[in-house]
Amino acid sequence: MSLKKYKQTPIHVVEDHHEVIPHIYKSMGAKYLPLENNTLVHFDSHPDMLIPHNLQADDVTDKYKLFTELSIENWIMPAVYAGHFNKLIWIKQEWCNQMDDGSYVFHVGKYEKSGQIKLTATNSYFVSEVLYAPLEELTNVKQVTLIVVTFKTQNMNESFDKMRQLLSLENDSYVLDIDLDYFSTRNPFQELYKLANLYERLQTIYKCETPSTSNTEELSKFVATRSEQLNNLKQFFMNLGDEKVKDLFDEKACELLTQLVNEVNKYYTIVDWELIHEAGCTCDDMARPLPHHVTDQDQLIPLIDNTFKFWFSVVDQAKPPVLITISRSSEDDYCPPEQVDVIESHVLSLLRKKYDTNDLHLHYAENSDSE
Repeated sequence: MSLKKYKQTPIHVVEDHHEVIPHIYKSMGAKYLPLENNTLVHFDSHPDMLIPHNLQADDVTDKYKLFTELSIENWIMPAVYAGHFNKLIWIKQEWCNQMDDGSYVFHVGKYEKSGQIKLTATNSYFVSEVLYAPLEELTNVKQVTLIVVTFKTQNMNESFDKMRQLLSLENDSYVLDIDLDYFSTRNPFQELYKLANLYERLQTIYKCETPSTSNTEELSKFVATRSEQLNNLKQFFMNLGDEKVKDLFDEKACELLTQLVNEVNKYYTIVDWELIHEAGCTCDDMARPLPHHVTDQDQLIPLIDNTFKFWFSVVDQAKPPVLITISRSSEDDYCPPEQVDVIESHVLSLLRKKYDTNDLHLHYAENSDSE
């Protein structure tokens, strides 16, 4: 397939990160970005590599169903299963430890037992979210390489050649994707119903220890047990007041859940119990929590400058990205709202200068105007 070339590199800025996917798909549909085997370079304080539980694997070809199911934490892997990306590069800060640095090769496929998308990666990030399945239980399999890199901008003497060799972008068609919370991030769940000490209570209830093994039988057993636990917890919070739901838990867990509900109701009259369950699901591995690091205001510009100075040196022998996508992530408080405009303005200034482009689309502003 012969590809077209943009006159100027387009930059798409959205509010919520999964909103970049339609713009990536439009680029493929218009034959600027290849339909398959692309690379996603992902600057973010979070991996965003979970998988929507309500999405059937067969629905990835129906973009309307797909876009409906995507959320900020799970928009990447469905595109991998569809074949659009076969290399993911997650570039993170030192305060992010959801995954260890390294290069991981695994498979993504259709899990025949449920019709969902599952994968063979054994990182605790995936296993604790019950996304693991053995290769022999997957069909329509795609292989993907995930490279996790921590940028240490204070050490600018680090070998650019070593980083270039690791990322190997010279011949790639790639999307440069940036979440502005890469530069400063909050864990908004820490403030959720804080008078009831909710986050600490959720950590006790939802925590789990993922097996440090590659044994498929042990991993599958853990996933089955963890899946049942999470389903039971969801049933509890969706059916408060139903005494039968308590039968799903042992005495200790039931006591902890009852205390949580009583404390939340003590301080708050309007409660989003579904959101509480979602917050709990982020507390599975407290050795690898959601990052929380609000960068000092006077350090923001130097951090952005150093990041892109390093990045532009790493990719000086690569082609420019086919397109650039940016997420503000401020309305849900992952990127501090009081900092996001400063971060966005400076990031855009550096990118537009580097790639000599005026093709800028502020989709979040368009959406705001239409409301």
